Order: sequence, then structure tokens, then C-alpha cells
Amino acid sequence: MQDVLERRMRQRRKILFDKDDELFDLLRLKIDDAAHTDLILWSFRLVKEKIDELEDDIYLYERYQIVKDWASGKIKMKEAKAAILEIHGLAKKTDDPYLIASYHAIAQALSVVHTRGHAMGFVLYDLTSKIRRFGIDLKTLEESVDHYLALLDEVKVGRSERKWAAFIVSHF
Repeated sequence: MQDVLERRMRQRRKILFDKDDELFDLLRLKIDDAAHTDLILWSFRLVKEKIDELEDDIYLYERYQIVKDWASGKIKMKEAKAAILEIHGLAKKTDDPYLIASYHAIAQALSVVHTRGHAMGFVLYDLTSKIRRFGIDLKTLEESVDHYLALLDEVKVGRSERKWAAFIVSHF
């Protein structure tokens, strides 16, 4: 994996991982088997952690809350979509590769509310952000994937009695 990541960095790839990388084999299976609501709860936990890592950015937290309100049926998709696109837009306003990947990770995770297909997007961007900040450390990458797996198991065990928007409930 080290050689692959170094090659991808030399190629100046924006995302240093592919969803089919061996590192993600178990995670992909668990994501594929998870209920959409579990993936939403999982993505919310991941977003909260990432925002905290970015020192509780109020702007990001407000957009996170907008998407949570959408998932609960309190607001319409138009507002949530705008909030997600604003987060992607932050990536265009910085030259910091760590922040660019972090903003895209958050936006991808929040997009899981709309479609489960975005679940791996957070992972790919988050791990890219870690490399952009600290360099390649395979142990840290593996620990991060283990953390994603553990969080997914936690939300399955601790499913909330949360109110879901009709468009989410209709997929059960």
C-alpha cells in the first residue's frame, strides 16, 4: 500500500485512495450490508468527529445541523443540498490540501442522507486528509479503518428512536 500511495501522490491525485483498495474490503462489505439509517447515523458521527478535529468550526457545524434537520424531515432537500454544496465550496477557497480533503470528506458524509453511495466518499477523503497532514503512516490508516468499522457497529447496536424524513423511511 505504501508504494501505491507514494505513486498516487507523485501523480498528484486529489484522492489518494480507490474504493476498491484492499484496505477497505471488510468496510465495503459492512457498508453494503448496513441499513441506510445506520449509514446516516454513522456518517453523522464521522462528521461530528471531523468538525471537532477542525476545532469546532461553527460554520461547518451549522451546515451539519441543517442536514440533520433534513434527515428528520424538518426541512426540504433544497436547503440541505445548498449546505452540502457550500461545504464543497470551502475546498475551493483554500490551498491547504488537508483542509480541501477534510471539507470534501464532510460533504460526502452528509450526502449519505440522500444516497448510501456516498458512504465510502467520506473514507476516501478522510484518509487522504490524514496523509496530507501527517504523511503516509500505514498503521494510522489501518487504525482509522478499524475506527470506521467500530463506529458502524456502534450505531447498529445503539439505533436511536430518531424521527426520520419520509423519503428515508420509504426505503425500509
